[in-house]
This record gives sequence, C-alpha cells and structure tokens, in this order.
Amino acid sequence: MLLHTRTYGPQAGPPVLVLHGVRDHGGRLRRLAEDALPDDRVIAPDLRGHGRSGWEPPWDVATHVADVLETLAGHDVGEPIEVIGHSFGRLIACAVAAQAPERVCGRRGRGPAW
Repeated sequence: MLLHTRTYGPQAGPPVLVLHGVRDHGGRLRRLAEDALPDDRVIAPDLRGHGRSGWEPPWDVATHVADVLETLAGHDVGEPIEVIGHSFGRLIACAVAAQAPERVCGRRGRGPAW
C-alpha cells in the first residue's frame, strides 16, 4: 500500500525517513523535521491503520515493512536512506533494515545503520 506521506525540508536535501509510534501519524513529526533536521528531506508517512493512510488489515510487521518500501519507491528514493523511528516506528525501522539492508544507511550515509 502506498502510504499517505508528509514531506518536510528541501526536496534536494538528503532523504530521512521518520516513522511514528502507535496511535500517531506522520504529521506529529513536523517539529522534529523542522527543528532537528532542517536541511534534510524528511519523509513522514502515516503507517497503515493510522492517519490518512488505508486501514485495511493485516497490521503485522511484515505488512508495514512492505508498505514502507513501496512508499519509498513511490517517492523516488533510490539511494540508501537514514531511518528514524519512535516506539512502534522503531520496530518497523529495524525490520526494514533487516529485510532490505541495502535500502538503509547510517547517519549521512556513513556505513550501515547497525
């Protein structure tokens, strides 16, 4: 599923994916993007079952990972991306890194996220 996504910062900035926790949505990460990551292109999706994204089950980790990877492709993010997650979003971030390690990088592309 292509997730509803908010983007913050300059389009040409290095991409950073931020994932929210349970009972939240990507819009709540606006301040993080503006205050802590002002030079980055922050991609903040509403995970499945949250905000303006679709609510169809299943809501398991594998489905969330597939949604995140499809959404990154939809945003034309071909390079490895830094991923930040809060609470449940951290679980999804780790699962994305485990399933698609070539899609995730450490801070500013300096090696693996692990």
